[in-house]
Amino acid sequence: MGKELKLHLSDDNTIVVADSSGGIKLTSKTSSGITIEAGGAKITISDSGIVLDNGKGSKLELSGAEIKVTGPAGVDLNNGGLKVI
Repeated sequence: MGKELKLHLSDDNTIVVADSSGGIKLTSKTSSGITIEAGGAKITISDSGIVLDNGKGSKLELSGAEIKVTGPAGVDLNNGGLKVI
């Protein structure tokens, strides 16, 4: 069995790093969820959905059965196969 490092931040938040197939697991029981930031880019995962934001105006939001894509120059799907401006 692989080794595991577990950081228990509170009753609602834990970080687990495993050298087996578990990889890295971030767990949050709060409604604000988990946010990963690098520069201006951000990934937010919560019980209301998933948001990918590049920090430069483009955003992908998954919420319920809805997918919302926004960008300053429109949306390009399938390498120009469909463009929404």
